[in-house]
Amino acid sequence: MLEPQITIEDIECPTLRGQVKSLIEDLSELCPSDANIKASVRKMHDRFLAEIRVASECVYMQAIDQASALTDVLEHIKSKLLSQIVDWRAHRFAS
Repeated sequence: MLEPQITIEDIECPTLRGQVKSLIEDLSELCPSDANIKASVRKMHDRFLAEIRVASECVYMQAIDQASALTDVLEHIKSKLLSQIVDWRAHRFAS
C-alpha cells in the first residue's frame, strides 16, 4: 500500500494533528491493499473541514464532513468511511 497523503492546514496543536494522522493510518489498514489514500483536514474560520478519498483498482470511496469541533469531524468521517469499507468487503467477492 502507498503511504497515505495527509494535508493538515491551520491546525497547529500537535495533539489534534496526531489524532488526524492516527485516524488515517487506522483506516488505511482496512482499505484495499492497492489503495491510494488522500486526506485533507483544515480549519476555516470557526469550523473544521475534512475530506478523505480512497481510490484503488476495485473501489472508490469518499467521505466529507465539517463541524465546529475537530473530534466531531473525525468521528463523522470515520463512521462514513467505515460504512463504505464494510460495504466493499461484503461485496468484493460477490459474483
